[in-house]
Amino acid sequence: MPPGQHLRESTAVVLFGTAVALLVAVTFASLIWSRHHDLYQGRQAENRRLAAVLARQVESDLSQGQVVLAALVAQLSRPHGESPAALVPLVQALLAQAPAVAGVRVVRADGTDLLDGPPVPAESLDGPPGEYVFAASMEGA
Repeated sequence: MPPGQHLRESTAVVLFGTAVALLVAVTFASLIWSRHHDLYQGRQAENRRLAAVLARQVESDLSQGQVVLAALVAQLSRPHGESPAALVPLVQALLAQAPAVAGVRVVRADGTDLLDGPPVPAESLDGPPGEYVFAASMEGA
């Protein structure tokens, strides 16, 4: 074997090994990127479902508030509608039907209370997201 041929063969083996190693590295990088992309897409879909559930909940809560306010406006527009004897049972019935409304306070134009609502609870709104997460996961199923 001529002396230069051994060097050419070893160079070819090194180049072939480098090409195989590069191919393996690119394949693994592609698999990692693909997995990351799939996880990202899944998280985005989950977030969209959660946002839709939260939006429906907020819409429902606001709708309940509108119903309560409309009923109060109708009552206050009637003659003698400002009497506490007429307002208290109405407000109690409305609050029983609208769980999203914690209380109602009616203030006269002069700033005095016509009807004082219950005290605002000192609880935090940062509770567990249980029902929203459950509803969002059921929606996607």
